[in-house]
Amino acid sequence: MNTAFHWRGALWLACAMTLAACGKDKPAAHAPPAAEVGVITVALRDVPIVYDFVGQTQSSQQVEIRARVNGFLDQR
Repeated sequence: MNTAFHWRGALWLACAMTLAACGKDKPAAHAPPAAEVGVITVALRDVPIVYDFVGQTQSSQQVEIRARVNGFLDQR
């Protein structure tokens, strides 16, 4: 008898859930209006490619330059 009671209860529960699901559909939510955007016309053209790099250089050898005579150069 206990098993029959469980089956009957499960059957009634299934019927109640089925009837509850048969209600009216909810109205669909309206989407917000589309946003206004700007439009441009593109044109095909050549664009130069430029690369800028930051760096340091250093020589592999060093030399010292000295004058053999004293004085200043006035003309070349």
